[in-house]
Amino acid sequence: MDSVAASRRSKFGMHLAAEKITKRHVLKIVLDLMIIAAISVPIIVLHAVVWPYRRGFYCDDVSIRYPYKESTVSGTHLGLIAFPLPLLIITVVEWFRITYYERRRYNETIIATKLSSGNAYALVVRLYFFFGYFLCGAAANEFSTDLGKFIIGRLRPNFLDVCRPNVGYTICSDHIYISNFTCSSNDLYRIKDARLSFPSGHSSWSAYTMLFTVIYLQARLKWRVGSELVKPFIQFLLLCIAFAVALSRISDFKHHWSDVLAGSFLGSLIAILLTAYVMKIFELEGKHFAQFFKEHLPAQEMVTLNEPKAMASP
Repeated sequence: MDSVAASRRSKFGMHLAAEKITKRHVLKIVLDLMIIAAISVPIIVLHAVVWPYRRGFYCDDVSIRYPYKESTVSGTHLGLIAFPLPLLIITVVEWFRITYYERRRYNETIIATKLSSGNAYALVVRLYFFFGYFLCGAAANEFSTDLGKFIIGRLRPNFLDVCRPNVGYTICSDHIYISNFTCSSNDLYRIKDARLSFPSGHSSWSAYTMLFTVIYLQARLKWRVGSELVKPFIQFLLLCIAFAVALSRISDFKHHWSDVLAGSFLGSLIAILLTAYVMKIFELEGKHFAQFFKEHLPAQEMVTLNEPKAMASP
């Protein structure tokens, strides 16, 4: 009877703790979503309603006379690489930290409970933390990039081929600035897009996502994965992805080199500021997340947190 009663009290305590977590964090989750939406909505409005600055061109400007080419790395391809890859890496690393690294670094699992769902719950909390910041940074990066595109309205290298203006397109040799012209092409989407060269969106997006992941790995992947070269090799591959995407925008005549440089700088800057100064990712360790569980898990379900112990050689 005593064991049954104790079991019921434990389940009742877990139920109350779950409700407590819900009430305390539902507002935070709503606010987080509102912040992401507040950054994302203007992006949608810009592309749906606003027209970029109508910049003219010099008649003899050869930098905008390149032929139109399809993108080597399309927006869809970039999204399928640069978005799921960081999330997959974060998920795998945090799971191994919970089930392997922190079991060895601490005398007990730092945030494990006596419940079988303890590790899964810990993983959810961590993924919410890292995914949330990643998405906020991605939204900020996209908004900053699009803001520059629409305000500056720089013409892409393939602008004349896409627009086919009625003035200065076929015959032009004088250094004359032409601002009063009409595009003879009927593809309004491509015409609008041809005015959005600076900065490069592909470059900023790939730089942000890949550098964020590189910094994350440097801060969170503390153990040796077979060889000490595995982590830097993965980081090198991630940076190569960003570099290759950026270079493809030049070879595809989608951007000038300065557009790519500015986009890469912008994405890198946001990734560094977010991880180093907002998330303070290098200061995060198991205790950061352990505090959450100390506050919200039932006391009878919590494993005592001990000080770190020396790691044994793998």
